[in-house]
Amino acid sequence: MRVFLGFFIVFFLTDVTKSDCRSLYGVGERKDGIYTISPDEITSFPVYCDMTNGGWTVIQRRIDGEVNFDRVWVDYARGFGNLSADFWLGLRYIHLLASDLNEISFELTIAESGRNASAVYKNFTVDDEAEYFRMHVSREAVYNNEMSLYIDNRKWLLSSQQYVLYNKGFRS
Repeated sequence: MRVFLGFFIVFFLTDVTKSDCRSLYGVGERKDGIYTISPDEITSFPVYCDMTNGGWTVIQRRIDGEVNFDRVWVDYARGFGNLSADFWLGLRYIHLLASDLNEISFELTIAESGRNASAVYKNFTVDDEAEYFRMHVSREAVYNNEMSLYIDNRKWLLSSQQYVLYNKGFRS
């Protein structure tokens, strides 16, 4: 059984021609851990792969609160933290991973209350930095939650030193 504290955000790349955690799973990798991928066949970078659940590329994980997520824009654009613990992969890398249609799963557990929320969207893309990494998701989602998660057409911006999905004030 896995226990999630804070945010645990992952997504599946459905285009297996790219190098990603799912394609690694497809060729037999089964151990959770850090792998180097190259989604555009030019840029390579390390990611944490959740192989237990079928090859998900983890883009954010908060386990023990050791990493401060109260950051400036450039940190969220390039990523921060430790892939073995708390981290944010970085919007530039997420854009490379999600420049065409993919599947994304948001899983949230609030440690203090034990409340859970999750949503899986079948179509997920992220625009480039010039568009503030605007996210697009399908309206069709599978929810398993006590709280609502809806994030379509949001820009990633900072407001008052807090990480904000801009548009209707949704805060992650």
